[in-house]
Amino acid sequence: MSNNPPMYAFGKLYIGKHPNPMASTDASGQFQLTFDALDCLGPHAKECWTLIWAGPRAAQFWDAYAAALRTPGQPISVSTSHMRCHLNGRVPGIHAHVEALALAPRYTGPTARAQLVATYSG
Repeated sequence: MSNNPPMYAFGKLYIGKHPNPMASTDASGQFQLTFDALDCLGPHAKECWTLIWAGPRAAQFWDAYAAALRTPGQPISVSTSHMRCHLNGRVPGIHAHVEALALAPRYTGPTARAQLVATYSG
């Protein structure tokens, strides 16, 4: 086993069209939340992330915001570690452990689409 620290990633992801968050306990009895989110890489490119978050902060977040994690399109700001590639059926994706997570504001108003296109076009 290596002493190297894990690689971290952070940014904005979106809850997908068919959200199915799962609250359970891991092997040690600790609360664990597992859910899928999307990285919108461009108009025709999306990457699926399976996020795993364990511990008391995950439980507190779930208690307060479970409905938001069931809302398609809900943006989240997330910091992750221990990313690895996986195959879900025929769709590749990323598995990652959540270090921190927060709800992000939704775009609103008539310029929302223009803002999204500008954000993901360059």
